Amino acid sequence: PLTTMAKVFDKYELEVVPSKAEATQIGYRYMLGNLRRSFGAMQPRDLRQHHVAQYRDKRKVKAPTQANRELQLLSAVCTKAKEWGAVDINPLLGLAKVPTEDRERYVDDDEYIHARALASPMLGCVMDLALLTGLRRTDLLRLSRADLTEDGILIRPSKTRRTTNVTILIKWTPALRWVIKEALKIRPQVRRWILCNRMGKPITKNGFDSAWQRLMDKVTAKGEYQRFQFRDIRAKNASDDEDIEVASDRLGHASQEITKRIYVRKARKVRPLR
Repeated sequence: PLTTMAKVFDKYELEVVPSKAEATQIGYRYMLGNLRRSFGAMQPRDLRQHHVAQYRDKRKVKAPTQANRELQLLSAVCTKAKEWGAVDINPLLGLAKVPTEDRERYVDDDEYIHARALASPMLGCVMDLALLTGLRRTDLLRLSRADLTEDGILIRPSKTRRTTNVTILIKWTPALRWVIKEALKIRPQVRRWILCNRMGKPITKNGFDSAWQRLMDKVTAKGEYQRFQFRDIRAKNASDDEDIEVASDRLGHASQEITKRIYVRKARKVRPLR
């Protein structure tokens, strides 16, 4: 019987989390750890909205975006708990999220070129592929030779696989062919993955994060350039394309509004009336 929230979290982790994308699983397990520490000892039916509100208000001080993600996960857990008969209502229904601002960081060409010059050969290829294709890191690091077709790179983005289920064909250009060729030159050359570690295995999230932080340390060493996040390259891909419809399709968005609101970070050019 699900007599504590800890047992509910355990059941969710065992039965639901494995159905998610690999990167999502990692994030969910981390967040479930945070939720266990705060709510694990409680009986499911004792969990009330004011308990969650207190948790939200404490978390939002240092990590407002993460607080919202944890609330979203807790709500999903409670929905499942209702199906399992552990609770009668979802106490998060109607609970306000933490107000957050969309990220506005735009990486200009000079910043990108500077960082790219300091990157290792493999990390440089990851950066270039992100810039050219707009793919998320998770999808980039799972690219295999099987995804390379005569017409281009054929991929089904992992994040939208269970929602829009869009398959994208990124057509070959000279620049895209060159980056793929450069990546495959790096040893070991006999391998399945386009982007890999020295053993020919897929680059892990932790391995990539460590490499990226080392690169950003180099970028900012002389105080002339600022840090940026890897996901900002995806936003640059959208921002640098004047055709919002094309950019939205390339990023695999169901709506152009998502592309405009979150990913286009350049100022719009307008003409004066006179």
